[in-house]
Amino acid sequence: MTFIYKLLNGKNIIQDGGNNNKIPKHLEFIGTLWYIINNEKKYCCGCSYLGNGYVLTAAHCLINKEKDQVRVQFNSIRLDNCNAEYLIDNIKIYPFFNKRKHSNDIAILKLVGDPQITPILLPMRRKFDNFYKIGNKVKVHGFGKIARDCDVSINLKEIYLSIVSQNKTKYPKKFIHPSMLFVSDTRDISIDQKMDTFQGDSGNALIYSVGGKNYIIGIVSFGLKKLKPGYPGVYTKIGNFIHWIKKIVI
Repeated sequence: MTFIYKLLNGKNIIQDGGNNNKIPKHLEFIGTLWYIINNEKKYCCGCSYLGNGYVLTAAHCLINKEKDQVRVQFNSIRLDNCNAEYLIDNIKIYPFFNKRKHSNDIAILKLVGDPQITPILLPMRRKFDNFYKIGNKVKVHGFGKIARDCDVSINLKEIYLSIVSQNKTKYPKKFIHPSMLFVSDTRDISIDQKMDTFQGDSGNALIYSVGGKNYIIGIVSFGLKKLKPGYPGVYTKIGNFIHWIKKIVI
């Protein structure tokens, strides 16, 4: 199987009042990760603000990258108009991240400075069963490609998906790891109409909303190069890393 580190058929985010640049307050935690290569800045992944100057993303987004090669931006729903940029003070990749097996795909960045924006919430241990129920409706935002043969999206997109059982996937058992969460568009529609994350969406938050609050329960990790029944998108399951995250962030 060929994988990509990967919103197809998503809708544009539009700010209330018609401001199509500034991000809505309830989505302020959404950030973008950039590389500085040969003095040029290039978009690579998404990320989420946790508070206290810390950002959560996928580990594979930071392979072979030094902190002075990375920037994080916030506060825009357009990729060409990001309003707040931060340098990186420190990068912490989960010590058991396995880039060959795609497991434990999670990393934390410490920013130089503390953005005064609304952070995403971590799931509560006592409610893990509620957050990770099979069939739960979840959403993802990102600037990833909207088709295979195009560039990343200029506009921030939003899609709605569902958590699915790993037992219902066609991935080989030897491939499945406890750190993985499986999510797909389970609607009974044609494959061309289904929603999914895609290349450029890595690192973004998988969000479960309850009581008017957004909780990050997963991180976009990877999937197949094209939509295929039985092969849902694979996400890093945040619930498995709460202790590690809090030890660093709080």
